[in-house]
Amino acid sequence: MGKGIYIVYLAYIVNNETFYMKPESSITLVFRDEAVNILPNVEVYVTASSFIPIVPPVYVGYSSDGYFTLYTSKDATYRNLTVIGVHRTCGSSANYVLVKSVDIFQGTVTISAKNYPKIILTGLDLSGNVSPYWYVWLRFPALYAFGWGQTFSFSNNTVFYIPPMGVLINGIYSPPGWYYYFDDIGINLRENETYTHKFGGKASFHLWVIKPDTQLLFDIRDEFGNVVSYYSSDQKSVQLRIMQGGSIVFDQDIGSKIGNWNIYVLGRTFSDDATFVLTADLGPLGGLGKVQLNGSLYSNDYIVPYRTLSIGNFSVYIPGDYFFNVSGQVRTGVFLDSVHRLYNTLSRLTNENLSAKPHRAEVNFEWCGVGGYSFIGIGLGIARWPTNVRPEYLAVLAHELGHMYSFTPPLVYYVECPSYCEPLATYLGTEAIAYLYGSNFRLWFSGVHPGFFDYLAGDKTVPQTERIQFIFFYLSRIDGFDIHRQFFQLWAINTSMKDKLTANGFNVNETMITLYSYLARQNLAWLFQMAGYRVSENRINDGLKLILNDNVSIVTVVQGMDGSIYYKPCLSGCSYVKLSGATPDSPSALIVGNRLYIAVRGMDDGIYFGRVEKICSGNVVWQKLPGSTPSRPALATDGSKIYLVVRGGDNGIYVNVYDLYSGSWGGWKRLSGSTVRGPAAVYMGGKLHLVVVGADGKSIYYGQVDPGQLTGSSGYIPVSWSMVSGFTDAEPSLATDGSKLYLSVKGLDSRIYVKTWDGLWNGWETVPSGSTPSSPAVAVWFVNGYPYIIVRGHDDNIYYTCRTGTNTYTSWGNLGGTTPTAPSTTS
Repeated sequence: MGKGIYIVYLAYIVNNETFYMKPESSITLVFRDEAVNILPNVEVYVTASSFIPIVPPVYVGYSSDGYFTLYTSKDATYRNLTVIGVHRTCGSSANYVLVKSVDIFQGTVTISAKNYPKIILTGLDLSGNVSPYWYVWLRFPALYAFGWGQTFSFSNNTVFYIPPMGVLINGIYSPPGWYYYFDDIGINLRENETYTHKFGGKASFHLWVIKPDTQLLFDIRDEFGNVVSYYSSDQKSVQLRIMQGGSIVFDQDIGSKIGNWNIYVLGRTFSDDATFVLTADLGPLGGLGKVQLNGSLYSNDYIVPYRTLSIGNFSVYIPGDYFFNVSGQVRTGVFLDSVHRLYNTLSRLTNENLSAKPHRAEVNFEWCGVGGYSFIGIGLGIARWPTNVRPEYLAVLAHELGHMYSFTPPLVYYVECPSYCEPLATYLGTEAIAYLYGSNFRLWFSGVHPGFFDYLAGDKTVPQTERIQFIFFYLSRIDGFDIHRQFFQLWAINTSMKDKLTANGFNVNETMITLYSYLARQNLAWLFQMAGYRVSENRINDGLKLILNDNVSIVTVVQGMDGSIYYKPCLSGCSYVKLSGATPDSPSALIVGNRLYIAVRGMDDGIYFGRVEKICSGNVVWQKLPGSTPSRPALATDGSKIYLVVRGGDNGIYVNVYDLYSGSWGGWKRLSGSTVRGPAAVYMGGKLHLVVVGADGKSIYYGQVDPGQLTGSSGYIPVSWSMVSGFTDAEPSLATDGSKLYLSVKGLDSRIYVKTWDGLWNGWETVPSGSTPSSPAVAVWFVNGYPYIIVRGHDDNIYYTCRTGTNTYTSWGNLGGTTPTAPSTTS
């Protein structure tokens, strides 16, 4: 019996860390063939099912007898694993790729090929005899976006039992000194289906020419219609001579310059009477050997025949079906359908209907992909990819359609092209693919752009387009697609803010960053600085003040006098918005991007978590969480996760973590210590900072939690609590400006006190005037960095003041509205 280990551990790394990963449980895997007999000699690969198709399966061990013990953790977060078993033929037996999703708590799991489809492959030489030089690369895009796969040899009617899923088949012919790689065959296999295919036999060669820039396709196919995508050899030679007007104008051996899909572009167009001589050694495939062609370069014998097709809003100028025929699969329709679906998906995402129509698409040999005003161009090799089997193949097409959406009215964004428009096109295309095929594709595409981190590590050769690509993905992860959609509107349509900035001397980059900062509700200069942009935080603050007209966008959430929940999205110039639901206590609130998150104690003491998709909207989606609380909850965020902290019915302190990206909760963790009032929490500097009132009902305690502990398997987390001087008989309130904590409390004398922490606690400040019967609320406005304190007055009216410096506070202003409990505030 073979043995192996697969453990998943998720951690947020902010410092040097050492991790000890020890298996805590095991399952037994039993591999069986199509007749349910034990299948020996199996290579075992594993990946976490939730990571598919982002992280490829990894090799964990080998089973010689068909049995395998897989050691894992007990972390239920990753209880579902995908196991792959690979058996290679021995003698006359078949090859197998077995795939099954397993539960780590199942005990024993059988993985069999029963009802599996099978592929039968034969590889021939020129004479039609079986050749020993054939191999096949089988890839499974459903397991890994790039196409996780295995290579096998095959000869005469070699059988492969494959799971019922999409598979890419690439033939490889490798006689001594030569290597031929064949273009993808894409199949979506079904149970009990048999697919039979042959490679080799007699081969053919044809030279195809597209006149503009003299684009050449060296079209090599075997007897069964399989297309050679690439070939190589030390003996590879392709001598091309071109004559024009009686003179030799081109004479080179281009063999080493011919790229993927056997395409070569001269980059110049010759006269109509140009002639050529081509001498090439194509090697032993199918008896090709040395070939010689000559004649008129642009004659009908060589010129690619084109036609114009229509689909949706597109007029498509495209070569004939022959050029889209790979191994008998004609993919013209697949390409047209991909263009149509991606275009419509981008329209839904951007909420735009492009006004310049019809659009034009063209396929040739020269491009990988190009895009512009109402036009896209795609290279033939990419256009005929089997995107119906491997969605990741849509990336180039999606990128170019992204350009169309950025260059075509009404959305024409000339924001720093190419440094802005290239990553924008990639981002838009990625969102379209994720919309069609699932959010994990978004993670995949963001993960294959590591240049931002290479740049931070010191590689200054990373281009700016790659660095800002990360910013697009980062902002989307934190704020969703809306932040970009809203930016498009501010830049291209409702341009008053943009115009005001440019009229006051802000350059393109400063304007772009200011508008994104406005939408993100934080100064994003730090993020763009990391990506190499020369922009200061003060400059962006100046821009924000300019467009906000000093309208402080601090959100206040209160319990109304009727027990309903209300919020006001600014200090002045706006009205309260009523939400559904009710609470007997003060709500807690948090803004992440343009979303407002609210946590309340329900009328049944249940814990309710709400999401308002857009500030100023009255639509809230509530979720009831397990557990209960006798006090108001607290919320904190690191930008990608929300930390919900509550006092339990046993006075314990509990934390639950909400992943903003996946929308899932991690489960309750208990912290050491206890409290008799609702806790206060804020995230700063890689730590979750907490302040609670002790068991005596008045002492104040402070503690920190490493967020990595909150995603681990332990349900209990020790916290080192320290006492803070002073007393309060109400819930404390915490806020941060990113480098300093602001703690505000109601004193035993009902006065309002503020204390700051920058590594050490400083002395208490007393707000010069005013008092409150409830807990004060504090939030820092990101534009000026000032903490704003909002309180319930003794008359139930709501008042606010601003701390503009040490012991310096503005006069109290009336926020409007009334509440019977303490307010909550967030920025």
